[in-house]
Amino acid sequence: MSNRHILLILLLLPLLLLAIRLPWLWNSVTDHGIEAENGKLDLSNWDFTDHPKLLLDGEWEFFPGELNPPGEKTASAPEFLTLPASSDALEKFGHGAGTYRLSIQMPEQQVQKVRQVKIPSRMDNFALYINGRLLLDNLDDSSSEKIMDPSFFSHGASFPIPEDQLVDIVILVGETKLPRHTGILKSISFGSEASLDAAANRNTATQLLVFTVAMLAALYALGFFLYRRRQKHFLYFSLATFSLGFATVLDDDRLLLEWIPLEYVWAVKSLFICYISVGIFLLLFIQDFFKEYRDHRLLKICKWLLYAAAIAILAMPIHLTAQVGLFTFFILCAFFLLAAGLMGRTLQERKEVIFLMLAAISAISSYLWGIYKSRSAVELPYYPFDILAAFLFLSIFLFFLFTRIAHEYKITAMQLQEELTSKEQFLSRTAYELKNPLYSIMNLTHKTAQQEQERLSDQAKDDLSMVLAVGQQAAMTINSLVDMAWITESQFQLKKRKLNLEKIISGILDLLSIQIQHKKIKVSMDISPELLYIEADENRLLQILYNLIDNAVKYTENGSIMIRAVNENGNAIIQIIDTGNGMDAETVTRIFLPFNQTQDANGFGFGLGLAISRQLAELHGGTLTASSKLTEGSVFTLTLPPGGTDDTSPARDTFPAGKSTSIAAPVTAAYELQQSLQKAEGLTFRPRILLVEDDPVSMRVITGILSESDYEVITAGDSDEALERLSEYEWDLAVINVLLPKVSGYQLTRIIREKYSLLELPILQLTAKDRLQDIYHGYLSGANDYISKPFQRLELQIRVNALASLKRTREEKIRTESALMIAQIKPHFLFNTLHTIAALSETEPSRMVSLLEHFGNYLQRSFNLESLHRLVPLEHELDLVRSYLYIEKERFGDRIQVVWELGDSHGIQIPPLSIQTLVENSLRHGILSRVEGGQLKISIRHMESWTEIAISDDGVGIPEEKVEILLSGKQSESAGIGIFNTDSRLKQIYGEGLKIDSILGKGTTISFKIRPVTLLD
Repeated sequence: MSNRHILLILLLLPLLLLAIRLPWLWNSVTDHGIEAENGKLDLSNWDFTDHPKLLLDGEWEFFPGELNPPGEKTASAPEFLTLPASSDALEKFGHGAGTYRLSIQMPEQQVQKVRQVKIPSRMDNFALYINGRLLLDNLDDSSSEKIMDPSFFSHGASFPIPEDQLVDIVILVGETKLPRHTGILKSISFGSEASLDAAANRNTATQLLVFTVAMLAALYALGFFLYRRRQKHFLYFSLATFSLGFATVLDDDRLLLEWIPLEYVWAVKSLFICYISVGIFLLLFIQDFFKEYRDHRLLKICKWLLYAAAIAILAMPIHLTAQVGLFTFFILCAFFLLAAGLMGRTLQERKEVIFLMLAAISAISSYLWGIYKSRSAVELPYYPFDILAAFLFLSIFLFFLFTRIAHEYKITAMQLQEELTSKEQFLSRTAYELKNPLYSIMNLTHKTAQQEQERLSDQAKDDLSMVLAVGQQAAMTINSLVDMAWITESQFQLKKRKLNLEKIISGILDLLSIQIQHKKIKVSMDISPELLYIEADENRLLQILYNLIDNAVKYTENGSIMIRAVNENGNAIIQIIDTGNGMDAETVTRIFLPFNQTQDANGFGFGLGLAISRQLAELHGGTLTASSKLTEGSVFTLTLPPGGTDDTSPARDTFPAGKSTSIAAPVTAAYELQQSLQKAEGLTFRPRILLVEDDPVSMRVITGILSESDYEVITAGDSDEALERLSEYEWDLAVINVLLPKVSGYQLTRIIREKYSLLELPILQLTAKDRLQDIYHGYLSGANDYISKPFQRLELQIRVNALASLKRTREEKIRTESALMIAQIKPHFLFNTLHTIAALSETEPSRMVSLLEHFGNYLQRSFNLESLHRLVPLEHELDLVRSYLYIEKERFGDRIQVVWELGDSHGIQIPPLSIQTLVENSLRHGILSRVEGGQLKISIRHMESWTEIAISDDGVGIPEEKVEILLSGKQSESAGIGIFNTDSRLKQIYGEGLKIDSILGKGTTISFKIRPVTLLD
């Protein structure tokens, strides 16, 4: 919406409000009727049927300063005062206090009918006599101190018309503390009781409607505030609306005083305070809602002036409130103009502000008309629509405001979620960055321990064991950092099994042996025989107990630590009791909070360990509690479900059994196992491994570990280099880090899988993440296995050995199939060839000799040991094909036509029997399936980096579904294994197999590409 449109709307609204108000006023204003003259009013000809009410305006008898009830003598002759009186007319009398009298001549038909006189609502100190009877008495000289009587608020008195048709009205008006309210300043209404009561009831109903709407709007805004306590502008808006509602029922007919009687002074002051409060709270609303204007100088001035006006109203005498009210009026006008200007500046950023401006215009219209009404001589009815329009616009404003705030909160929530995701990624990345050097240190240390096993002194072995122990502790700290993010996001899964509790605790004590040795601490265990096994996740139970025991060691300088485990009521109760520093009650309540640190004398504090331990315990269905007294030590109690006491129950030993669980023991065991693996692998083959790793340190460590097992390791620093290496050699295994620059390890795995199957090239992924979704993502990308950092060198060697052996086993299977294919020369081919030789011996001996030479060459090439090699020279294969085709042409004659398109074949090597198998397939299942035979074309096309070999025929063709069967290896036994075997060998060596293009009835072309490649020995 443009600024021009906004300005047009803001200008049209006052005109619209005025257009609605004027008809309302026109229909509501009482007829002026006939004006009185010299204190008399002749209504003998007035038609009360068409005009049931009128105003008693005109000349009344006035006795200034005298309060003479009917029947009492007056001290002076009457003056004639035109009512409603103006301020100028009353000035010559000093004030409007005195006795007012009017005599009315009624029509004859009005005799005995009830009529009513309605006194203006602003008259507070008066008495009304009609025909000598006192009907309304609210006259009191000390009016400022009296409680206002609700029975006089309507100011209406009903009476019957007497037989003489004369109505004598006497009004005694006393002085008030508000000079401008003294006297009859507004018209007095006269008419039928029904018409005047209807007008009064309409006034009351509209005021109650506005009050109800105000209260609902206030509660509406208050509800927003209670929902969003930081949004204080909702509170200010609610208070402003409350104030406006109470001002409505304190003004005009003063409905509030019917519910809560107040002294006259406080009733008037309360009305002023309510109006001032509306301004104050709206000002506070603007300051809080428009943050940029919070320190605006003019707003501050208006606010303090309104504060001063409120204090003045409360402190000053009542007769001065009119002057303060006028002062307040100018302040509010200035404030509204200023607020409108400030709000206009923010329209482009906050579209909903236009409704606030429309509400302000409606409220200002109501306020200005209210001032006019209070000073008008005519008693105007209460008009509710301006203020109702203001509430409507305010409700729309609040709706859009709340919608915008909800949208902002939604965006904030999304940003928070993104930040949480970023935090998780940061933690994972940080853990990865920390794990890389950590596992490098541990594996290099392990490598040194293994290689120098026999030459290391006992002290050196202990030092290396200490390095490994510290590395294990650092790894657990890193894992805690990552685990906190996983647990928070409910991405944690437990793998429970029965575990030997005593061995787990013994292993932890070995890990912490360095810290324990440097302190004067006695550590003891008391494990109940009933608690031999416990059901838990191995790694997580280890993590919980490690954190608890490490905490006890850290805060115990001397004394003892007792680790007790008993079975109570079917639960495993594990207690870590120390005599250390202890904690106060406040610290105990905070130690399980995430990222809470309590500083002690040494500068250390509780971090993630205890928080994670409690959450892990709860994930197990247990609890973790603490009790402590300062300087007296602490007791941490872990409750878990037991796993039973059956000795035959399967359980996993996290640490080796025996009295000593020194880390040197597994180092030695790993060394011996590795030696046996190296010896076993050294007898068979030397696998070639492609290692894709961007970290030079990790690359060196992994290369060193794998080289010890006699693997040939070739490295690549990124995915592009890896793909180049992939086409240069034949590989047994690819080891790929999932976090690579540019193209990730996952994507690289997918690219490799487009050429190589799981068996043709196994892939082992290295990852610093071991969450279920990360593992699933790895397998989904095409990995055979994964290993998480930091890993044990022995684990890496075993996994690599298993995958490399898988590749070699498949390779041997293909070789066996190749040998079988060589041996699978069909007997009828031999018999038919020999029969042809015998036939030619009698008719054409020269052709027989030539056929014998080619048949001998065919047999020699087929059964030569060179055919068992993975690659043979192209000329070797072509000689075999020429001999085979010569034999077949001698048998079938002109049914076989051969076209050769050969280039230079020097130095080119191909898998044995790759062309011969395809040629035989084209003859048997293509050309010779036709009676007339056909043409066979063998073409070799050389390109810059590769050579394409194609065998084409114009035979019967191959159905599309059969092509898939041939390449999948699911063909029947009678069809042989040649096509599938050839395709598999090509994929294994070159990463790309056969391409078969066939059209039924027109022929088939089978082609493949070869390139120079370095094969394994």
